[in-house]
Amino acid sequence: MASEPVLADPHDLTIGPDGRLYIANKFGNDIVIMDPDTLGVVCRAGDGQMVEVHDVSFGPDGKLYAAVTSAGAVFRLEGETLVFESGISGFPRTDGALAHSNGRLYVMASGTGELVAVTERTSLRPQGA
Repeated sequence: MASEPVLADPHDLTIGPDGRLYIANKFGNDIVIMDPDTLGVVCRAGDGQMVEVHDVSFGPDGKLYAAVTSAGAVFRLEGETLVFESGISGFPRTDGALAHSNGRLYVMASGTGELVAVTERTSLRPQGA
């Protein structure tokens, strides 16, 4: 089984708390939400504004974190719509995001070669960095 060819260089996917597939649609500049059983598109989020979105990860708080090349971004779900909540920035060429059960958000900044741990929007950088 395969979906229709509706994705533009999909880069990452995760299962949301609602059981749906959330796909970082890199060249579509959005997140595509699909039904895992039919692989049909339920909706799209980000409205083409998530330039080269790379990774998606849900935190224990139910928020979806999306790594976008130019900046990290935090979204919250309202029904089937992702709404921009606040920016997490300062990570040149953001390439990855992992929301861990320990409450930290791990962000890969490929522009600086750093892995940064973010807690309550405060960056935790290694000593000497």
